[in-house]
This record gives sequence, C-alpha cells and structure tokens, in this order.
Amino acid sequence: MRTSFSQKPWNLLAVVLMVGMLSISTTAQGPPNPLSHFNISDLPNLNDVKGLISPWLNQNHTNASCLTFLIDLYNNPKNYIEPFMATGKGLNDYGDQFACRRLKGFTYLLFMIKETQGTNRALLGVCSPSQCKPQDYQAQEASVKSIIANYTGINLDNYRLVFQDPQVEEDNIDLDIYGWITYLIMGIIICLGLLGSYFDLAGGRRPSTRDPHSFKKAPAPTSVEFSEISAFSSRPNKISLDTSVDTEADEPTNNSTALDEKLPMGQVLINEPVVVHEKSRMNFVNFCKCFSFYTNGKKLFATNKITDDIASTECLNGFRVLTMFWVILGHTFYYHLRAPVSNLKEWLVFLEEFWNQVFIACPLSVDSFLFLGGFLGAYLMLKEIRKRRGRINFLQVWIHRFYRIVPLYLLILAYGWKILPQSVIGVGGHNFKELIDEDCHDTWWTNIVFLNNYLPSGKSAACMGHSWYLAVDMQCFLPLPLLLVLYYKNRMAGWITALALFFGSSLLWFTSAMIHGWSTDLPWVMAHMTEYFDFYTKPYYRFGPYGLGIIVAFLISEYKDETLGNNILAKKLYRFWRKRIFRYFTYIAGITIIIWSIFIHYPVNNGEAAKNWSQFHKSLFLSTQRSIWVFGWSLIIMPAMMGWGSLFRGILGASFWSPLTRLTFGAYLIHPVLQLWYYWQLEQSWIIGTLNSIINAIGFATASYLMATCFSLMAESPAMNLEKFWMSSRKAKDHSKESMA
Repeated sequence: MRTSFSQKPWNLLAVVLMVGMLSISTTAQGPPNPLSHFNISDLPNLNDVKGLISPWLNQNHTNASCLTFLIDLYNNPKNYIEPFMATGKGLNDYGDQFACRRLKGFTYLLFMIKETQGTNRALLGVCSPSQCKPQDYQAQEASVKSIIANYTGINLDNYRLVFQDPQVEEDNIDLDIYGWITYLIMGIIICLGLLGSYFDLAGGRRPSTRDPHSFKKAPAPTSVEFSEISAFSSRPNKISLDTSVDTEADEPTNNSTALDEKLPMGQVLINEPVVVHEKSRMNFVNFCKCFSFYTNGKKLFATNKITDDIASTECLNGFRVLTMFWVILGHTFYYHLRAPVSNLKEWLVFLEEFWNQVFIACPLSVDSFLFLGGFLGAYLMLKEIRKRRGRINFLQVWIHRFYRIVPLYLLILAYGWKILPQSVIGVGGHNFKELIDEDCHDTWWTNIVFLNNYLPSGKSAACMGHSWYLAVDMQCFLPLPLLLVLYYKNRMAGWITALALFFGSSLLWFTSAMIHGWSTDLPWVMAHMTEYFDFYTKPYYRFGPYGLGIIVAFLISEYKDETLGNNILAKKLYRFWRKRIFRYFTYIAGITIIIWSIFIHYPVNNGEAAKNWSQFHKSLFLSTQRSIWVFGWSLIIMPAMMGWGSLFRGILGASFWSPLTRLTFGAYLIHPVLQLWYYWQLEQSWIIGTLNSIINAIGFATASYLMATCFSLMAESPAMNLEKFWMSSRKAKDHSKESMA
C-alpha cells in the first residue's frame, strides 16, 4: 500500500534538521549559499505532500480525483494492497466492509448496478478514500460504469449505477406513520390476547366431560379454521351460505345426530362428547375472549381424528402440507435470484441438470393448490346448497370468503412492508426496504381487492408478488356459487358448464399461444419475462386445474348421493376400483403422469423445445401440462376419497398434519418475505447450490410455520371468532323479520 508523507512524521523532522545544519554550515564558512534565504514556512505542508503523492486523497479533491483513484485501484492493485483486498472483485462481491473501515483514511461504499427497466440489481463493494462521497462517483457514473464493465467483462448498457454509503442508508431507515400504526395494532391485539387468555383461565369451573348436561351453559366455542372453501383450509367444515338458517343449535340436545349433520361427509369426532352451546352476547369479556391466545392456541394445535365410512378428504391434509413445503423449496431458489448471487453462470448450468428439474418444476405446486381450491369450494358448498334446496345468499358467500382471507393477509402485508425492513443486519440490508417500497407503495391496494394480477397494467403482482395466486383463486371462486346452483337445479347443465369452462380455458390458452408465439422453455421465459407473467397470472388461462377440481368434486359428491342410480360415472369408477389390479393400474398411471410432468422440463429447458418443437407443439404443451399434472394426482386421490388406499390415507390423513394444515395459509404468505429479507441481510452474497438451497428451505419452512402461528393467533383466529357474533346478529334480524311476517 502506498504510504503518505504524513504517516511517517520522522521523515519531515529529518528534512528540517538537514536544512538547519546546512544553514549553520553556510554561516560558519562565509560563502553565500542559495539556501541561506530558505525559511521553514517554505517547506511543503502535510496537505501539499498528500496532494503530491496521492492527489485523490487531497481534501480539496474533485470528482475526477475519485475516478482516478478507482482506475488506479484496479489497474495497480499492488500499490493498494489492503484497500484492494477489502474491495469486491466482481459483481455481487461485497468485499470486506469491516477490514475497509479499519483502514485510516478509507470508507466503505456500495456500487449498486440497477436494471433500468425492472428491480433486478447487483452490488459491488469498494473500499474508497474517505473524501470520496457517493455523490462524487455519481457525477462520474458513465466513466465508472465503463471501468466496471471492462473489469468484469459484462455489458451494462441496460443498467444504471447508484452509489451508496450503507451506514448512512441504514441510519436513514425510519418508521413512517403507517409503521407506527402497524405496531399499535399489533400491540393492541397482543394485549387483547393476554386479557382473553386471563378471562378464559379465570372463568370458573370448566364443564365436566362426564356429564353431557353440563355442556348446556358452556360458552360459545372459538374457531381457528381458515376459510373452509380455500385450498389452504385445515379440514372440511360447515359453510354458512344463508343468513336465514342458523348453523348452531338453538335447543340443548344430547342427540349425536345433531352434531353429525354439522360436519361434512357424515364425519364424526372420535371419543368426543356431543356439545351444544348456547349463544353468547357481545360484551367486553367475550370480545377479549375472541383474541384469547390460550383458547385459540388449543384449537390451533388440536389433532382430533375424523373418520368417514363413505368418503374421506383427510388425505388432502398431508398433500396440502407437503405441497407447501415444495412451494417453499421452489421459492428458496426464485427469491435468491431477486437478491445478489455470486454464481449466476453456475446457476444456468444448474438448471440443465436432470435431477434439478425437481426444483425447476416447483411452479406446478400452484396448480395443485388451484385444484384443491376448486375441489373444496365445490364439494363443501354443494353439500350446503342441497341442504338449503338451492337457496343461498350469493353476496354473503362472497363476503364470507373475503372476510376469512383479508385480516391475516393484511397484517402480514403490513408487517413485511413496514416492520421487517427496520431490521437491517447485512451490508446491503437497506436494499430490502427499497425493494419492498418500490413494489408496494402504489400497488398494495390491488392486493386487498384481489386485482393485483391485473393492476396496475404492466406491473403484475408487485407487492408480495407471490400473492398473485390469491387473486387468481378468488377470481376463479366468484362464479362458483352460480355454477353450483345451476348444477343443483339441472345436473346435466352443471356438468356441461363445468366441462366447457375446463376445456375452454385450455383452448383459449392454446389459441393465444399460437397467435403470440409463446413458449415454455426457460431461455424463452427469461427473455420474455413481462409477457410470460402476463399470461401466467390470468385466471382464464389458469382455470384448467381449478375446473378439474370442480369436476372431481362432482364425482365424489355423486358417489355419495344415494338418490342417483348406479349407472352414473362416479359409481362406475367405484366398481372399477373395487378390483385391486385396476386400482394399482390407476395408481401407476397417476404416478407416471406426475413424474412425466416434472422431468419433461429437462429436454424442454435444454433446447428440445426451441430446436425441434413447432409452435403447435409448444402451444399444446403450454396449455395442457398443468391440467395433466393435477389429473395425475386426481387418479391417486379419488380412489382414496372413495375409501380405497388405506396406506395412502393413513399416511397423508394422519392427525399430526392437522395443525400444520391450519398454518399453511400463513406460511404461504410469510415465507417469501422472510426469504427475500434473509438474502439481503447477508454480509456476503450467497452461492446457489442444491445443498445450500435444501438447508435454507428447511430453515425457511420452520421459521415460516412458527411465524404463521403468531400471525394466525393475532389475526385469523380472532377474525373468525368475531364473525360468529355479527353473523349471529344478522341471523337474529332475519328470524325477527320472519316472525313479524
């Protein structure tokens, strides 16, 4: 490292002594000497010496001197050993901020290489002279960009440079008014939860389970179930479709049939007494009890076993949780790419490996949830429609659906946007806040109204980008009650409409792909990201898996319906699967389809589609692959729901899945936020690899489910408990109107 004159003061002292000795010698000898008029004030001062040796360290520096230092740093690193070692050597190389800040006269800066059209960015850490500020380099942006491009060999024409002092950026992160409001709301909820827990624990003697009559005066139960008609629901539950019909018993009874009618598919809770609760009025104590951590926690982690002699959907619990783990694994890779990555070139090679298609095919998990959403929505709602003879309140169904999703959704959105960015740990951590602000500041409201896959135009699902699925699922759900009422009134018309919607979605996707030249291989997707996400997030293209879920719901429902004859398709399938050889054939066919759907990406992403497939083949693959994927799963799930496959049902229907299933929705919402935050908080950019990502995915899954527990107790459970009160008041009004009439 080049040493400045000021760093060795004895050199200056030696010069002064030498000049003094020469002056004395000249005076003694008598002859004139040109140094006789030399004055100590004529010596160069420290700033002059520093200016001569290192002009870029001059206190009166210019933008050009900072640029000169940067050029000299990379061209002559041996002159600046320590600063060079603390400086990044390539894109997403942070260098060593701690080593740089220990050097006297140097400070640590970040050069951010930001995409002109988009949010992608890379970082380069530079150990720079203290006099050079970010604005000095910003004034020389074009020249600095040329230096970095030449040094890294990367074309930066579509990028701009932003220069930052990470310490200053971190100090500038402050809570705004919305952040304080979020803190206030969370604090109030915590206080209500503690009060509710106190009232629950101090509420007196709990009724004895041995005396069935002691349950007559029990308080109204609380529920922690997510929306019963959602793909994330923990297990089938009662759906209230008509405010004129009370879903809770008005008269005490010990008849077990009363409880059985409240559970779908004739399911009965094993070893649980029949409990009939009288309604509670809203007061402060009951309001606090809706937030009780104690009661809601017990409900949340309950593992009551449900049995069904006719049909069972328990196997969907394990299927749902394992699918969510797959989603987290896939997002572990995807959200890493939204943060600095050290081995981007190796990442492209990683995509070409055969077994790595398991990670690349993770987007198929979205279609699994669409299938579950269509099935649960149709199956459970159809049961209630039959019970009410086709009379339902469409507006109430839609409001109920909206109400069950939004409280938890909004709280996690506010936490990820306003609270989590305050926790800055790593050198580039402040970039997380900037990314979230860019994504959410003008688009967050589209999430709440479930239009974030449409608005604003050209910016799809920016705020909590993964939540585009919720918008698609809600938009697919909106026409579902109408379809089911049509099916109830005219079974054939319902079947024709459901099949038309299913095949119509695939036909529309195929036609659009043919017209616009869409493809599905990764090289094409990476070159057409805007166009890809435009059709990837639209409900009319993604309705195929959802529609197949509705069709399977029709089959399972008709299999249970004893009023239908034995010649319907559902009962023919049941008789077909009665023989073990045919069941095994169905299982093998389903597993084959699933494996094909995953590993077909290997030839597709390695040039097969681009080189040998015509546009017809590309369009056909793009419009049918996702429906084929869920069809493979339906071949395995349908026999299980009809009572076959005891091993499959025993594993995926085990009681320990129940708590995890109830937390699936919260884990889905929070895990991408945690992933993006984590990758930006690292002190050095991470290296993508199979083992690294698997280990990270396990950690993300654990953290996500733990945080989902907290958010579920704070938002989801209280919201569902409060719904019982305002729904009850609505029912009371309806009953009073009927009595007056």
